[in-house]
Amino acid sequence: MGRKCNEIRDLMDSCPVGQLSAKALEEIEGHVEMCPACAAALSATTAIGELFRIRAEAAEKVNPSPFFESIVMGALRARKAVAAPMSAFAQWWKATSSILAFSASASMVLMVVALMMTSRDETPTTTITSGHLYPPEAVMIDATSGKDLTNEQVLQVVYNPRYEERNNEQR
Repeated sequence: MGRKCNEIRDLMDSCPVGQLSAKALEEIEGHVEMCPACAAALSATTAIGELFRIRAEAAEKVNPSPFFESIVMGALRARKAVAAPMSAFAQWWKATSSILAFSASASMVLMVVALMMTSRDETPTTTITSGHLYPPEAVMIDATSGKDLTNEQVLQVVYNPRYEERNNEQR
């Protein structure tokens, strides 16, 4: 009887009772006379079908205004605008947060690069003031006053235009 009940319930659930074939209705009615559980299921299914039919007929009679949708949507927009007002700062932040984040990250990268460049161990460059310049001839023949000159000092003397200007003025 359990399997037969399942088959009957599946048959009732397959489509509305009013659309079942005559043979299926005979099987259901024959089973319902002997099984009170299936009889209750059939009456519930019939009642639900009748409720849906009545509800569908009532829905056909309702004719909403052609502007109903626009009125409802306008009310929803108005409620949303009132519910969450945004301050001017919040609007500005929402609009520019990505640009600010990018510029902050670019600034950080530049600061790191600048720190890395200044932390290198560079030898200090010595500059020779114009009063301690050696004449190019003395540098070429190494006739300085016994001091060893660095390559940088030699190049400053050889390529320094002020030295030649000063020599031309003295002559």
